[in-house]
Amino acid sequence: NNNITEVTTQSGKKLQCDHVVWTIPPVFALKLLDLPLANVPVRFCPTSLHHFVLDRPFLDKNFYTNVYDTESAAFRVTFYPNINHEPTESPNTCTVEVIGEFNLEEQALNDRIISELKSLGYIEPLAQVLSVSTTKLAMGFPQLSTDFVNEKVRQVEVLESKVENITLLGKASKTEFFVYSILQEAFGQLTSKFGGH
Repeated sequence: NNNITEVTTQSGKKLQCDHVVWTIPPVFALKLLDLPLANVPVRFCPTSLHHFVLDRPFLDKNFYTNVYDTESAAFRVTFYPNINHEPTESPNTCTVEVIGEFNLEEQALNDRIISELKSLGYIEPLAQVLSVSTTKLAMGFPQLSTDFVNEKVRQVEVLESKVENITLLGKASKTEFFVYSILQEAFGQLTSKFGGH
């Protein structure tokens, strides 16, 4: 009757449910529910995460920032001490998301990122890197072509029309993209469905 009543985990455990909150791309829900998929090829941009520990606090007080300069290696920077509100207690850690290929060895790319963060005023000019590690993502950031965006909207519409007890948020949402907006959307939708306490 257009309702999800049970979820089975990979280990085979069955969980009864009244409502599903889906936060990953809607294509995966369509596959699990055997709903129709369109054959739209998706191209992914190479993506890597660069995790830094610095010897000085950050100059930027935001939780995260996006860099829209197409020549920049850094795309999104997350400043963890700003989230914790403990700049003197927490290590000076940040993660820089790089989208695209820069034909640089890992150390050279990390050096470029730090240079960019200094020139943008996010970290002090004399700040030193205490440690760094890099994570390369197998499936990086999807290229947001018109076909890709239209197909995602279609997938959301199919899910919303075929499943009555599902809420689509985050990467499954057709309206929001950035973290702050997603949190506002999640609060609004879940409060309206389940009430606030």
